[in-house]
Amino acid sequence: MRLYFPILFLLLVSCSCIAQSKIDSTKKLLQNSIQKNDVGEVAYYLSNIGMLFLNSNQFDSAIFYYKKSLESSTELDPSLKASALNGLGVSFNQKGYTDSSIYYYKPALYLYKQLKETNSTTAVEANLSIIYKNKGLYEDALEYAFSAISKLENRPPDRPLASCYNTVASVYLNLKDYNRALFFNRKALEVRTKMGYPKGVGQSRNNLAEVFLVLGQYDSALYHLLLAKEIKQKNGEPAAATLNNLGEVFAKTNRFKEAAEYFQQALTIHKEMGDQIGQLKSLINLGDLSLLTADFHKAKIYLDESEKLSRQTGSLEYLKQSLEEKVKFYKAQRDFSSAFLYQQELLQVKDSLLNVGKTEALSSLQIKYETDKKEQHIKLLENEKSLQGIQLQSNRNWVRWLIGSAVLLLIIIALIFYLFRISQRNKERVELLLKELNHRVKNNLQILSSLLVLQSNYIKDDDHAFQAIKSNEGRVNAMALIHKKLSINDRNQQINMKEYLPELVQYLVQSYGYPQHRLNLVLDIQEIKLAVDKAIPLGLVINELVSNACKYAFKEQTNPQLVVRLNQENKSEIKIEIEDNGIGFEGSIDNPTSFGLKMVNMLAKELKAKLVFTTNQGTQFKMIVPI
Repeated sequence: MRLYFPILFLLLVSCSCIAQSKIDSTKKLLQNSIQKNDVGEVAYYLSNIGMLFLNSNQFDSAIFYYKKSLESSTELDPSLKASALNGLGVSFNQKGYTDSSIYYYKPALYLYKQLKETNSTTAVEANLSIIYKNKGLYEDALEYAFSAISKLENRPPDRPLASCYNTVASVYLNLKDYNRALFFNRKALEVRTKMGYPKGVGQSRNNLAEVFLVLGQYDSALYHLLLAKEIKQKNGEPAAATLNNLGEVFAKTNRFKEAAEYFQQALTIHKEMGDQIGQLKSLINLGDLSLLTADFHKAKIYLDESEKLSRQTGSLEYLKQSLEEKVKFYKAQRDFSSAFLYQQELLQVKDSLLNVGKTEALSSLQIKYETDKKEQHIKLLENEKSLQGIQLQSNRNWVRWLIGSAVLLLIIIALIFYLFRISQRNKERVELLLKELNHRVKNNLQILSSLLVLQSNYIKDDDHAFQAIKSNEGRVNAMALIHKKLSINDRNQQINMKEYLPELVQYLVQSYGYPQHRLNLVLDIQEIKLAVDKAIPLGLVINELVSNACKYAFKEQTNPQLVVRLNQENKSEIKIEIEDNGIGFEGSIDNPTSFGLKMVNMLAKELKAKLVFTTNQGTQFKMIVPI
């Protein structure tokens, strides 16, 4: 290992000398072209010098000469212009300026498509898919990756195809679609194994381990990681990603000392290579490990560095992970004010990273890719059938009729099967989107509830503000419980009120500080199932009336009692009753002054319900709702 670096240094020096010699000779040819005033040749040699600087990793110089090439002539040869634009895209990407890279890649892609240069087109699409994946823009990443794959799958297996499979798998891993992540990682491994490409095989093993790691299948993850490490060591390659993943396996299995050693080794290699994304992953892992071991000083150092680097690179995915760790850190420190601020930003980043609309678009891209493949297969079958028809034309009529009938029958069966598969996939897609919608609404409501709880923790002086936040916390929880029930049973989009209302009422009673032995709570709830559009406003009404009772009714009552009833009067209506033995209600339900009762009135009108109240040794609210 000691001889490795001196030998590498000598090789780099010799390669650098050769590259510089080529650059100098091309510069002389450039000077001759300038003297001849040959604009086309000037542009050509400027672009060639840019390419030589790019190959020797001198990106600033490459950018300078590529730009000069583009500026040298307004009537530049389209192929040369596309090459210069592509060179600028590569150079800016290597420097970490991804927005500038995209700016030059897109016109290069347009020109390559016009010129019908398939190899260059797929190369640019593959590069754009990686950039968009790293930026967290998954819809664009999949669009470019699948476009490249559709062309690459018609050629013998090669590295670009495996790279595109790898990018798609990485996107699906970030989207938590683990089955598709495993599927495309295995396709990449299959291609690289057929090619006899050990470096790629090691990478694919590492990628498979990442999926198994997330799934909690640590034995499978360790199996692939050890194979990846062995392959990389044999080929003298840096194994930073593998070391980082080994650290995660040991962290998950509570072997913290070994985990820290692997994370540190990975971080050192990533820094030496200038790999910012790799550094981010290692820093976040080290920060999380420090939190697990309660080493808060180290945790802050690692998490501050990861937050700064994620903002520099513009990676939303790693910024989200950094913010999540920061929230955990400040909660552990009981610094609720800072935790609240980071939680707010985290909510914004999550919404930017993926929403329901994006999920639908991503699913449609996957379906489009699969549909295109099937259409190509059908066209191939149709071409084969046409050839068979020409060959059999001279045969006797009864043979031709028999074969035609058989082929027609096969096509009908294939089309029926194809339409059945499409309908099944669409049904699954709708169910997936509905489940994802309920899940995301539930998560966002839970985050909002957490924000209100955090905010109430440091409001000490203003009782009015505290009560307002407490009321909003109850309203948010009433809606969050609905979506919690939906996410548990995504096939049944109705709410069982016998399960929902007791949980809601008991939460409110406890949140206002009434233990079970102090309040006589009577719940008489029939098993009635309501649609979401009925259950949500009904839950909000009950939330307001129970909250009012808890806040105001029992101030002078030593033996407080609260009764909540829900029963079905007949097939067309249900009756809700909320009674307390408190001080009574002063005011008018028809012309209320408080926000809460105004909202009750509004929701009752929305439900087309009849709402009455009486005051007799307490307050009794009754509401009859048509169903």
